[in-house]
Amino acid sequence: MFYLTTVEDYVRVDPTLFGLPTREAVNEQLIKTYVDYYSKELGHVISVVEVLEIGEGVISQEMGPLTINQLLSY
Repeated sequence: MFYLTTVEDYVRVDPTLFGLPTREAVNEQLIKTYVDYYSKELGHVISVVEVLEIGEGVISQEMGPLTINQLLSY
């Protein structure tokens, strides 16, 4: 059985993805982060379907990556 779920989360976008359009960079990072992820509540995540919203980003001086709040479907 499969479920389509909408989740809101913060993601750290790796600086190597900064040259891509924002939506594409966020999607690539979400795929790296969530595909094959196991959640107690949701089970095994098999795919990121769509990025629904992308919020404002913040660049951390200590860490380097961009942190973005987004709404996604997986």
